[in-house]
Amino acid sequence: MAEPAELVNLREKLDSHRLELLGLVRGLTEEAAALQPHGEWSVKQQLAHAATAERVWRDGALLTLSRSGGLPQQWAAAVQEGVAEANGRSLTDLLSTLERERRETLHKVAALSAEQLQVRGPHPAYGGEMSVLQMLRAIYRHDRMHSEQVQGQPTTFQPRRLDAMRGS
Repeated sequence: MAEPAELVNLREKLDSHRLELLGLVRGLTEEAAALQPHGEWSVKQQLAHAATAERVWRDGALLTLSRSGGLPQQWAAAVQEGVAEANGRSLTDLLSTLERERRETLHKVAALSAEQLQVRGPHPAYGGEMSVLQMLRAIYRHDRMHSEQVQGQPTTFQPRRLDAMRGS
């Protein structure tokens, strides 16, 4: 059975956006990675957040498939998990966590069918539904946003309301 084109595209973008983010942070010193310019999150905090957000989006998408929910109501708080402690962790540890979450994501989405990617479930922040594919796309878009932040650039990804996301 051929792999759905949407899944091939998803995996390619997950890989390319993550490689970009990793390329920006590998080689940073512990001190540089812990700096918080202008009170913003440090690179370490962004990496901790990216790993947790990936887990929350992935698990929300899979819960949608099981029809037992979607993203948890407390998703906004969940994606902040570990940020406060991140500067006390080593960069190596944070990168390992990020890589472990990505392996888990790729493993779990590998078997999804085109039909499963279109299953819809609730997203508490948008007051509507998103497809499994939209939830999974949020992971690479989130990586892109943090790559831009690490570079000190304004982010080009701005989450939109669900009515504007339909079909994205």
